[in-house]
Amino acid sequence: MAKLIKKLFIFGTGLVIFLFLLVMVTNYFWPEFYTPKPITTIYSSGKSMEPTLPENGMLMVDCSLVPKVGDIIAFTCHTEGCINGEADYEPHQRIKRLTEINDKGCYYFLGDNPDHSWDSRNYGYLCPPNDLKILGVVIQ
Repeated sequence: MAKLIKKLFIFGTGLVIFLFLLVMVTNYFWPEFYTPKPITTIYSSGKSMEPTLPENGMLMVDCSLVPKVGDIIAFTCHTEGCINGEADYEPHQRIKRLTEINDKGCYYFLGDNPDHSWDSRNYGYLCPPNDLKILGVVIQ
């Protein structure tokens, strides 16, 4: 009986060491495999992204993704004129499509519904971190 317990203990110890090494090696070669993806939900408002995103729809936003041209981005705007031309310096949450990143790293956003969109055609390029804060990329 003692030999069986000793063999099970050695086997269990070896298994724990193997699993630990497997996790460490996997995490080294594929760090995104075990990295948690911070995902949050927000609600859209307005018609600027219709028909792609419905008015008052719930959206999933991945805060870990780096925005690229073509992505729909959730961001807060901190510049005058960002919200319907009003001189308001309070940050406002916006959801727009990123259409261009210039040489200075500034973003140009457009709504998918140009007839109902207040976007970079009105306020120009937005440069992080002064003009905006990227919240994440809309994934659904």
